[in-house]
Amino acid sequence: MSPPDYATARWLMIGAAITAVVWYGFWLPMTDEPLWTRSLIGVGVGIVALGGLPWGLNWIEKRENSGTISTKSPPAPRPPMGTPANAEVNSSAPEPNPTLLQAQIAAFEKVQQFFGGLDESGLRYLFDFPNMLRFNILFIRRDLQKNNFPAELSTEMNNYFNGGQGTISLRYANVRATPSKVMHVEWIHGKIGVINTSRKFIESRQILADLLASTVLPSQVQESLREFDKTIQENIELMFDVLNERFSHNPAEFIFAEDPKSEYYGTIVGEYATRFHQFGPRADDIRQSIRKYLGTK
Repeated sequence: MSPPDYATARWLMIGAAITAVVWYGFWLPMTDEPLWTRSLIGVGVGIVALGGLPWGLNWIEKRENSGTISTKSPPAPRPPMGTPANAEVNSSAPEPNPTLLQAQIAAFEKVQQFFGGLDESGLRYLFDFPNMLRFNILFIRRDLQKNNFPAELSTEMNNYFNGGQGTISLRYANVRATPSKVMHVEWIHGKIGVINTSRKFIESRQILADLLASTVLPSQVQESLREFDKTIQENIELMFDVLNERFSHNPAEFIFAEDPKSEYYGTIVGEYATRFHQFGPRADDIRQSIRKYLGTK
């Protein structure tokens, strides 16, 4: 092989390894094959991608450095039109960086493991939106009922929010800085200015933030991840809107939200579900951006 052929061989081998890993990541959550079949294929992909890649790159490097020359010299590359006869033509391809490419494979695997083959419902539970809505409704109900609020529900709610944090809306609360630079919150009467997020929500969003901060993921993949994160924030803002709208309409909707015999049963949850910004299309964009980068369908 000539020098350009060695570079091409490297890129082909690296591309094959990345494609094998990403294909397995998409195939695994969608297949009905038994566990032993999935495990066997996973071992094979691991051997090819993680074992075969370093060995293959090392073999190509040894061949290139051995001084072995093909007995049939390839034709000299034709210079571009308009190039002077004595001009030097650089026909060598840039050398791939094995460390960078292995880091990219690992980053693609993290994206696949995080989102997997989750459908719309699975993605909502990944960020805990159904449970967060339920317990924020109960949180408001407890403020309304005070001592009449069931003790067991209060304990369940406190356990759920343990490890979470509050999120304040600047649209439904007044926030200002005091002369000593301390932030002071003034609650607006009749408005819900804070909702509580769960530990699961915080952990999932931190994983997404780490992926967004990756220095090895391609820009088009990061952009699709950024759009997903934007949709998360839109649904947090929507939760503020729905809770405030239903509270202004009738606070009884919170008291009887879980009473199947009441006309207010499920009204808040139904309103939120109807207006929810879908996660599915954003997740599809992430998968498509990876396929486009790898040149696969």
